[in-house]
Amino acid sequence: MLITNNGGSFVSRLLERGFVYVMFLYLTGVATSLIYSDESSETYLSLQGTLHGPIIIIQIGLSLIALLLILTRWRRVAAAGLKAWPLLVLAGIQILSISWSIDPLVTARKDVLELVMLSIGIYLGERYSINDMAKLLAGVLCGTMVLVAILRVAVPRLVLDPDQHNALRGLSQNKNGFGFYIGLTVALLLLVRFTRFDRVRYVFIPMALGMLLLSHSMTSVAAAAVIIMTLPIWLVARLPIRQRLTGYICVAVTVVSVGFLAALNLGRLLAFVGRDTTLTGRTEVWNQLIVAIQHHPYLGYGYGTFWTGLRGESLDVFVAAGWMAPSAHNAYLDLWLALGIPGVVMTIAIFWDVFRRAIEYIRIEPGWFGLWPVACLLFILVHGTGESEFIYDSSFACCLFTMLYTSLALRTARERRSPAQSRLKNQGTLSTALVTR
Repeated sequence: MLITNNGGSFVSRLLERGFVYVMFLYLTGVATSLIYSDESSETYLSLQGTLHGPIIIIQIGLSLIALLLILTRWRRVAAAGLKAWPLLVLAGIQILSISWSIDPLVTARKDVLELVMLSIGIYLGERYSINDMAKLLAGVLCGTMVLVAILRVAVPRLVLDPDQHNALRGLSQNKNGFGFYIGLTVALLLLVRFTRFDRVRYVFIPMALGMLLLSHSMTSVAAAAVIIMTLPIWLVARLPIRQRLTGYICVAVTVVSVGFLAALNLGRLLAFVGRDTTLTGRTEVWNQLIVAIQHHPYLGYGYGTFWTGLRGESLDVFVAAGWMAPSAHNAYLDLWLALGIPGVVMTIAIFWDVFRRAIEYIRIEPGWFGLWPVACLLFILVHGTGESEFIYDSSFACCLFTMLYTSLALRTARERRSPAQSRLKNQGTLSTALVTR
């Protein structure tokens, strides 16, 4: 449930809820999409690494409101931040990268934005339970889908990407950005339950699937498919402990077998979804980025400094690859480029920790909703193989991941304070795992 201060005013709660909605909309790319709706991809690429006046104003406004909200609960937010300390360590590496950055001013500016986003994520993770957070997010995403559907009829140029054969890009800057949050919407709506009018989900689920396919973002389609197909597998975590190892072995064998068959038939699978073995030119970019990483293999180029549009290091990649990539189209290569080995190692440690907490959450939370954290985390990981939306770049994924990590860390702390209750909840079997909400 929503955690509220004693005596908290209705106005402050309304302000907070409005801020959350606006923040999520901003992170889905609404502001950038509307401001640069008439710009071509090439023009937008040439603006990378520069200051965008309208966007800066919006960021400052949201940051000031966030600061006011955080100050009302700063002790709790600080305590929550300590529970999610690995995220603070990753942020520290980003700040330290100023010292070796190829453009320290750009890194410092982006570090400020990242710290603001991290603070907001920790605040929301402390303020809302995982359940309420999911419902809030579902409300924002469903409202966005309705708006996109209306604009598709009324003003199609605002939601279609002419550079990508009129693929549906929604209210994001491009179809891949739209694909990320609409793919996540599919998984979310399958698991979350609305407090009121829950049956309306069965209208939004096919709408989300349709928009996902119309986005032509194959990375997002593949990530959503992986999530949907693997959801039942995670119920193994609810087996009694003696049966759990056998279950994990069966899961591992299944995953390896499917992966092996997919690798053998990769060409056919790619042809089926309208792609070639270069993954729409991605492999050409990746080859050039591997060369670029070798120039700064240990510490990277510094946070936020590699992709600067039609100048600097990114221009060399454009020329060598033969096309203008806005990013690495791979979160892990972008991470290495930005933060080097320290960033990669810390990110692996963070995901190990948060997955451990998410598996524990499956055992504690009854019904299908208990699978939401692990589904969200897996979506971010799979999507990161073909796109650059990730947990450290002031993006939608970054804010969502921070909220989820903080909420899971706080829940773990509460469970440790009440071990008897925790043991009682963990006495689940596979039969109870299959009971729906």
